Amino acid sequence: MLALGLLLFSTAPPLLMASACSDWKSVDLKKPEIPFTDSGQPQVFIQESQSVEVQGTRVHYREAGPVDGKILFLLHGSAFNSQHWKDIKTIQTMAAAGNRVYAVDLPGRGKTRSAGVGDRPSFLRALIMAVLAAHSQSGRKVVVVSPSYSGAFSIPLLISDPDLFCGFVPVAPGSASSFQDKFSSISVPTMIVVGERDGKSSSRALEKIPTSTRMHVIPDAGHAAYLDNPALWNTMLYNFMRLDCVKCGGDDGVDVKVKKNSKRSASPSPQGWGWDDAIAAAVRQAHPLQSLQWD
Repeated sequence: MLALGLLLFSTAPPLLMASACSDWKSVDLKKPEIPFTDSGQPQVFIQESQSVEVQGTRVHYREAGPVDGKILFLLHGSAFNSQHWKDIKTIQTMAAAGNRVYAVDLPGRGKTRSAGVGDRPSFLRALIMAVLAAHSQSGRKVVVVSPSYSGAFSIPLLISDPDLFCGFVPVAPGSASSFQDKFSSISVPTMIVVGERDGKSSSRALEKIPTSTRMHVIPDAGHAAYLDNPALWNTMLYNFMRLDCVKCGGDDGVDVKVKKNSKRSASPSPQGWGWDDAIAAAVRQAHPLQSLQWD
């Protein structure tokens, strides 16, 4: 059951609005903490078995969150798949914060069969286009989370087609050092994440992006840093997605949360969101730059 009652409004902290976007190299996205905990987080319905055809390969993905939120694409490393984003509640947390989340299984991982990809950035571009088209979101920009192996897909695409991105979150990605001479021309908001116990060379190269943060180091974490400290990882991603300059088209401005009071069913809506979409739409229209609070 979802408790639904009085809607509370509070202006987002200045750090997370335009000021953070004007001083990238000093912004710290480790705070503030997410204003809802596991016990208070709303039930989020995840569509588990979605798929699209991409260059002859049927690609599986999970989806959650309101269709008009900022769009977040979760890629993964070589040994992982979309299930890991569910296990550490990244899908649930980002959807609960009002984002539209797509967590994909790259070819040969998870539920996507192995296939010859050919040109990896072209494949990723076709994948993003196919998923957006499947949900009537063509023309929207996306935030791409790209750990390790998936950097071979995302970084060349960032260089060749930056207008596809409204944000980029590399986590110790492969291939970064090969493109470091081209990063200075990129203006995509970028949060660089790395584990304390992992190598830093690829992440250091990404600091040449003018609109990138300095490395956000997850303490005592290895290569898959998000797995070693999911709470801190989810907090940083949550704060990054709230930045005023991460503009993806559609409705970009709101965290939607609700104070406990009266009872309401949390059955999934047709859009896969576990609450009343009419209320959500009204809140977004009336308060495009405000945040509401789960309690």
